[in-house]
Amino acid sequence: MRTNRFFCRLGAAALGALMLTVTACASELPVEDIASAMTTAAPETEQPLAERLAAYTLVRPDVGTQYLLDTVLDFRLNIQAETGVEMTITTDWVKRGSDPDAAGERELLFGATNRTASVEAMEELGAFDYLIRTVGDDIVVVGGSDYALSLAADKFIELLAAGQGTMDYTYLYEDNIQEGEVMLRVASYNIRHGADVDMNMQVLADDLTGLNIDVVGLQEIDQNAKRSGYIDTMKLLSEASGMEYYAFAKGIPLGTGEYGTGILSRWPIVSFEVTPLESGTHEQRSIGHAVLDVNGTHVHFFNTHLSYESKEVRTKQFAQIAELLPKDAPWLLTGDFNTGDFAEFAVLNYTTLLNRPDNQLGSFYSSSSAIDNIAMSAGWSVIDDGMLEVKHSDHYMIWCDAHLGGDSK
Repeated sequence: MRTNRFFCRLGAAALGALMLTVTACASELPVEDIASAMTTAAPETEQPLAERLAAYTLVRPDVGTQYLLDTVLDFRLNIQAETGVEMTITTDWVKRGSDPDAAGERELLFGATNRTASVEAMEELGAFDYLIRTVGDDIVVVGGSDYALSLAADKFIELLAAGQGTMDYTYLYEDNIQEGEVMLRVASYNIRHGADVDMNMQVLADDLTGLNIDVVGLQEIDQNAKRSGYIDTMKLLSEASGMEYYAFAKGIPLGTGEYGTGILSRWPIVSFEVTPLESGTHEQRSIGHAVLDVNGTHVHFFNTHLSYESKEVRTKQFAQIAELLPKDAPWLLTGDFNTGDFAEFAVLNYTTLLNRPDNQLGSFYSSSSAIDNIAMSAGWSVIDDGMLEVKHSDHYMIWCDAHLGGDSK
């Protein structure tokens, strides 16, 4: 279930202070200011973009979320309100073997279309970045996520109203973050030690990089175990994904190796500790606790895999986890909790729970059970969320865009 457009508009307003201001008359700015704003003013002799748009087709991806579909409809309405032009919307679909770039002329490419200009632009973006770019006769409007794309749409209308001709604007979140503010794309992924992808960690890494994940809690990790070919799973995933920082939390010995959970992050892990959890007579469980340095803000990131055999044992495990969660610092908790009874989470005193009665992502797909989850402390809000429905494990990966306001150190 996607966050509705109204809520995301509130998220955009909360991030308004981060947006770069583009002066309507760019020709009055010093050259270096124009470069830093990354906009280009239209030559006085060039036909205004508002007039040229009448010859353009608005192209969106053939497959997209309902949020994206709502955004592109809003985008067209806003263009019409600003220019009087009612643009035709089409998808990027082409016949098998056809060249997408030859499908049309004068296209306004909205989102991650199959056109080369869109693909190349997307490669430059993180989850919260966006850009607007003129490529030949085409205009590209893309974001690293549906949420970022909605911000790009708003910026396009702003530039259009300011009389911009050739559109070139890039917003990089990391260059504009405010002190104490954090935006993270967080995921939880039970990978079943890689058995479903023949131990090819590149496949699993591509799942992470394809969604621009910032930090992920991984469950069912083999480290140097015989059944997995004695591979160092966390090291291979780090190398394949480019996510430099990682840590492993042992649950049980597995022959000459170990089995447990892991944390993989784009942000530095400044400390890490493992706590065994009360497991009774069942398989020993543990929880890993990493402190991440996100632009100077310390975020406590926990990841675990709880017992499936007994609610009584899980109740003790939840209570133990609650004692570990900091009371005066922001925290995130990911895991395969082996329960769809969301009442079991109440002891955590969380503010936000991704999987809940009104928003269930059935990540354990054989039974559509919402047993994977992400819990958050006070101060976090969810901008967007989703589930990667590829069968590279017996679980789908779940993710969310989490925003933490200022003054949260």
